[in-house]
Amino acid sequence: LSTIQRRIRKIFENQYISRKNEINYKKLGLRKGYLQISLRGDKSYEVAQKLSGISGIISVSEVAGNEFNILCICIFKNTEKLFSLIENIKTIERIDKVGWAEEVRSLPTEVEKMTAFGSRDL
Repeated sequence: LSTIQRRIRKIFENQYISRKNEINYKKLGLRKGYLQISLRGDKSYEVAQKLSGISGIISVSEVAGNEFNILCICIFKNTEKLFSLIENIKTIERIDKVGWAEEVRSLPTEVEKMTAFGSRDL
């Protein structure tokens, strides 16, 4: 192996970079959306755990910000399914509001843009 190949392999082995494959939901006839969930009170971790077990939710993140505490990525077939998902989420204790947005398109980013910042700049 060349020096470059060894360095690249070490980068992956040390988990500085991970490979990620994503399903093309549009090709499967599904739509992708983002749910912005604000809570009453605390216990965001417990609420996030409950959300992660709901069918149709593919990602749950606790976030820091002014408007919402949890950000979810969901997939759904049509507006009725999205409405049903949101209604289900609203039944969970401590959930105050659920906002949503639907993905129109996702644009690829260039690696140079991400690596242009040194770790001390982040």
